[in-house]
Amino acid sequence: MFDLTYNLENHGWATACASDGDRYVEMTAPYLGDALGDFARAVRGSMRGMPETTFSFLDEPGEHRTVLKRDGETVCVTVYWIEEDCANLQHGQVVLTAECSVGELATTTINCLRKVLDTHGETGYRERWQQHDFPTQEYRDLLELHREHTAARRAN
Repeated sequence: MFDLTYNLENHGWATACASDGDRYVEMTAPYLGDALGDFARAVRGSMRGMPETTFSFLDEPGEHRTVLKRDGETVCVTVYWIEEDCANLQHGQVVLTAECSVGELATTTINCLRKVLDTHGETGYRERWQQHDFPTQEYRDLLELHREHTAARRAN
């Protein structure tokens, strides 16, 4: 199981919590990056069949970098804490691992995006996040990919 919640805080900050069902990792992200958009794009890539994708939550200093490795219908999720002066995973510390199906990952991501959109709307998101728009296209793509994935699984 993998779950991720994402909440916009005061101007330019967000908090996120990744969980494997038993353990969790709290993360923060400043507006300097496009954390929510990067998350959505990484999952979209995984849904499209990419064997590995990544996304990061910058934490000033350091970052939480998440690697999604897809093997058939299973996705292994590994969250690393990388210190400010370390630029690669070999120097990162694994802080959470989880496994889920491709469909479960899509559902988690869609629900996370939907909650942010329902809470703030596209305009409110832009006002709080300043440099980045809500990842509307990625959200739509994920909805369609999830529908296709679910239909294909039912057909088999």
